[in-house]
Amino acid sequence: MKKNLTLLLCFAFAACLQVFYQNNLFAQAPVNDNCSGATLINTIAYNDLTTNYINASTVGATRSSPNPACITGSDNNDDIWYKFVAVTQTELLRVQTVVAGSSYVTLGYALYDGCGGNQIVCNNEMATFYGNEMLGGLTPGNTYYLRFWARGNLNSMTFSFAVMDINPLTPGNTPGSATVLSINDPGALCISPQFYTTAAATRDVPDPFCNNENDDDVWFRFTCPANGVNIYPEEGALITSGGFANLGMEIIDATNGISQSCTANYGVGSTTSFSGAAGRDYYIRIWTMGITERAVFSLCIQQGFNNFPVNNTCSSATPLVVGAGSCTNSVIGNLYNADITSALTGNPSCTVNSTLINDVWYSAVVPASGNIVVQTSATHSAVNDLVLLAYTTTNCSVFTQISCDEDGNTAAFPSANHARISLSGRTPGETIYFRVLPRNTLNQGQFSICAFDETSAGTPTISINNVSKTEGNSGSKVFDFSVTLSSASANTVQVKYKTVDVTAAGGVDYVAVPNKTQVTFNPGETVKTVNISVNGDVDIEANESFKVKLSDAVNATILDNTGKGTIRNDDGPLATIGANSEDAVSVQKTKIEIYPNPVMDKLTISIPVFSPGYQISITDITGRIVTSMKTVQGQKTVYVNMSSLSKGVYLVKAVSGNSTETFKVMKQ
Repeated sequence: MKKNLTLLLCFAFAACLQVFYQNNLFAQAPVNDNCSGATLINTIAYNDLTTNYINASTVGATRSSPNPACITGSDNNDDIWYKFVAVTQTELLRVQTVVAGSSYVTLGYALYDGCGGNQIVCNNEMATFYGNEMLGGLTPGNTYYLRFWARGNLNSMTFSFAVMDINPLTPGNTPGSATVLSINDPGALCISPQFYTTAAATRDVPDPFCNNENDDDVWFRFTCPANGVNIYPEEGALITSGGFANLGMEIIDATNGISQSCTANYGVGSTTSFSGAAGRDYYIRIWTMGITERAVFSLCIQQGFNNFPVNNTCSSATPLVVGAGSCTNSVIGNLYNADITSALTGNPSCTVNSTLINDVWYSAVVPASGNIVVQTSATHSAVNDLVLLAYTTTNCSVFTQISCDEDGNTAAFPSANHARISLSGRTPGETIYFRVLPRNTLNQGQFSICAFDETSAGTPTISINNVSKTEGNSGSKVFDFSVTLSSASANTVQVKYKTVDVTAAGGVDYVAVPNKTQVTFNPGETVKTVNISVNGDVDIEANESFKVKLSDAVNATILDNTGKGTIRNDDGPLATIGANSEDAVSVQKTKIEIYPNPVMDKLTISIPVFSPGYQISITDITGRIVTSMKTVQGQKTVYVNMSSLSKGVYLVKAVSGNSTETFKVMKQ
């Protein structure tokens, strides 16, 4: 009996130890539990879609002293430390996937100028799941310390983060030099804004009517669309002190100079909606509050949100083309400004805490195999957790759920928590509807989605051949390039092409195709022909070439993207000039020689010694004279500096008495 009791006590004690360990009471503290053990990390260049994040955990961490200045109550009993060497004066701190157990939690951070040094900035509510903040007041080359903790009595938070180098642009300092802003489409969130600085700015007069602290205003200009704009100064930090930037912003009619709105103490992260006259230009004037303050901030502008997405409802679902083998035909979707389907208000079966705010719809027809995969992926880091559901439906009013997925995409962050549904044994020709939901309120921007049959034959490849022909003495000759598909496809395959000059000049030697032009393979087709017309002439010149470049393939991949067209000389042999024979262009009846061709800097014109003199001019292909000169009898050589001229084709015209000769020169 005593032995059994001892055994039970041992089992009970072991179970208690396991419970204690799982609750981190006995967990070993991490090496970076205090600033003296701070982990050194490298900063990286700013890139919204970077996957170079540092994974962090506060499991086993304890409270360091003293507390950060911004916390209250029981916040922070699990801080951990990192350090980095500043590369730029302002760095961007990005945090994502902040989790404790199965819940997203709020993360706080503080920045110090040394271990035990001065606190530069502190924020107890930096991020829940995802967040950005700019770290200002840095000296490149100095080491800084980052302290992270979970808000609340938690000690098992995990998250990932990166510190990114910011090299801001200097915008215009006056209305006349205002930086022109491009405007994002409706729903295209300002995920990758441009960063700007007021470091070199000065005061422009008169002062904004809402504030007189301006002594560093910068200016932007935009043309207002019919549905207005939303203006986002998203992140900002003071350059010297590193505190959060507090800005002023004024919108001014560029035509009459009348102020349309003015706001002082405008916190970054706020949004200003503005409805001006369509097609009219307006200025945005931004300055930092405080006479001595200078700041780095981000800014972007987008059209107003006054329309639902086109696929806001099941009945307007966007059809997906089912690709073969893999995801090669993604389309861009957008959850912003969508609303929720009223007939489907219940929580999705594959997740427990999705906020039912909005959804968008897609449809796909099951291929002959009965197999179909639909998956979502990230186009930027702010939308990295989506839910996907598949339904059959009667008139988009009665829905039967087939499948639900939250994080089946196996790609790296930021697509790691995106959804993937794989269906098999479905009826060929059946239409299935797919509903995309945000995992939480932060995932409401753009994403990509595609449909494919991974059991079908691999994706075909596209190639293009080379063509070599003589040009002829007049008229035109067609160079036929064969664009070939490696195997017939059940899908429509598309690819685009354009021409690129090498030594031949588009518009002179051949008919250029400067804009991308589409080639379409219908199901079953494997060969298409691209026709390029080459112009004949009687000039004695070296062989010339151009390229036909393929791009933007749909339902196929490009194996060989370049076809070379060689225009062979058929007007007689070239004269040689010793060491320069490979570069020379010669016209036999005058013996004037021009080299090198193509030319980058110095063009040499060799003149026959018996010539009485030439009037030489160089023009571009529009006929505009760019330079001219005159030679005298006995002069052997003329040198022309072409380094300042733009790339393209130029004509060299040499006139002597009643004789006129014209030569083509390619400037590289």
